[in-house]
Amino acid sequence: MLMNLPLWLNNLAAYSFQIALLVVAGTALPFLFRIRMPRILLAYWRTVLLACLLLPALQPWKKVVLPAPSSPARVATRVAEPLTPAKTGMTFSVPYQGLALVLAIGISVRFLWLGLGLLRLSLYRRKARWISAPPASVQEMQARVGVRAEVFLSAEIDSPVTFGIRKPVVLLPTSFAEMEASLQRPVACHELLHARRRDWGHIILEDIVRSLFWFHPAIAWALNRIHLSREQVVDREVVSITGEREPYVKSLLQIAEMRGRPKAVPAPLFLRERHLVHRVALMLKEVK
Repeated sequence: MLMNLPLWLNNLAAYSFQIALLVVAGTALPFLFRIRMPRILLAYWRTVLLACLLLPALQPWKKVVLPAPSSPARVATRVAEPLTPAKTGMTFSVPYQGLALVLAIGISVRFLWLGLGLLRLSLYRRKARWISAPPASVQEMQARVGVRAEVFLSAEIDSPVTFGIRKPVVLLPTSFAEMEASLQRPVACHELLHARRRDWGHIILEDIVRSLFWFHPAIAWALNRIHLSREQVVDREVVSITGEREPYVKSLLQIAEMRGRPKAVPAPLFLRERHLVHRVALMLKEVK
């Protein structure tokens, strides 16, 4: 494995360069063709990400064939040859090993962070207070969305969080109880739609990809586009179900004002500050 380490890292560098070219081209196409529909963009960016992951399978593999030794003398020469300082390439082995170690540590840290995020969700769930009789606004949205999820109030979060696939759980901040019913409805609808769409499973898979490619900004950009498009798809469905655009925008802004330090959890958050402008701007204009 150590002997093939330079080959693996060189292939990884070439693969990373191909990913960068693919994502750059993928970023330019929606602007050139003026693609703005969130549902189309979500499918588009998922396809781009899948193409990035399948690049190694779409290319022919080059086999490295070692020539068979023809005589014992040549075998001895070939075995002893790598031990000579001039041909061992020791000046390159240390950087290669160091780079491989950095990549491995980065992947391990990212997976550890993902595990801690899942543990944090579990702790939030245990400390939260179960609402046996949700507010009328939540019950109304459960009936209209067609999803029954366990609803909890949590003092540990400042933005609604939905997770779970078979038995979805919606964690609402304690400030949710103080909001007006007209603002509670779109918030509850948003979270219930995430539960109906089973977005938590997609987010876990995306976090796994993010952990494996933690070093690649193009992968991070593609995942960010997927997250934004998914939230915009849900935003449009919320407006379609509730028929109220302005209260939904007000609920976004109100939660943004109440948010403190963001919580790093592997789940669809109701609000991420870097996406707020794009989401609100899209809701305030008609997209053809």
